Amino acid sequence: MSAAARLSLFVLIGWAALAALAPLLRLTPDAISLPEIMQPPSWASWLGHDDLGRPMADRLICALRTSLLVVGIVVPLSAASGAAVGVAAAWRGGLFDACIARLMDVFLAFPGTLLAIAMAGLLGPGIGNVVIALTAVSWVGYARMARAQAYAVKTREHVHAARVLGTPAPAILLRHVLPLIAAPLLMEATLGVAGVILAEAGLSFLGLGVQPPSASLGAMLRDGTAYMLVAPHMVIVPGLALLALMLACNTLGDALQHRLDPRRTLSLMPAA
Repeated sequence: MSAAARLSLFVLIGWAALAALAPLLRLTPDAISLPEIMQPPSWASWLGHDDLGRPMADRLICALRTSLLVVGIVVPLSAASGAAVGVAAAWRGGLFDACIARLMDVFLAFPGTLLAIAMAGLLGPGIGNVVIALTAVSWVGYARMARAQAYAVKTREHVHAARVLGTPAPAILLRHVLPLIAAPLLMEATLGVAGVILAEAGLSFLGLGVQPPSASLGAMLRDGTAYMLVAPHMVIVPGLALLALMLACNTLGDALQHRLDPRRTLSLMPAA
């Protein structure tokens, strides 16, 4: 693993640790202090205070917890539902597969973020509706990849042998198909984490996500844009946190792709 991948893994582990330990820390993200309004970072407060005098460090930790909560629900649900739909379409084939393919084409015809904004606007603001909207949009990528991979796997000899022996279809899918397509789905999920983080921040920035006084990276950016000239730390702090998470997820996803790609593994093998 490269140094960049190790650093990315460290960033993501730190993110998860901060989010998990947030309830145990003595945080006061909603404590208003008028004398400390828009104070810049200092030794007493490393990240400064916002326009209501609330500590930026405490709010950032709570915002990271919100992002982790959304990612922890959306990514597993999207991956599981998308993989199930894609594998079922490839296994059944025929009219069912054609209908699923057309449904995926309809979802892919619209930008994912725009579709999530539309769904979140229809459902109303709130973290629960954000999870529903992002899950309804994110499953398509996993379904498309699972369908393509399952098509290639179901024609292999061991799958034919299992079918000839009378093995039930669910057992074949669980034992012989899903383990072989797990690596591409894992890479897709790793890269999908960055997309979910950015989408949640975008919805919160537009006022469709987490509602005040709860903290979110997007909401912190939205609040800071009005004070960029007098309190730039209100934008820099959540912006750098969002940038670090995005870079870490993408870098780790690329590292996993290079490590788990069988074609790359074969190309690195010495010639006989």
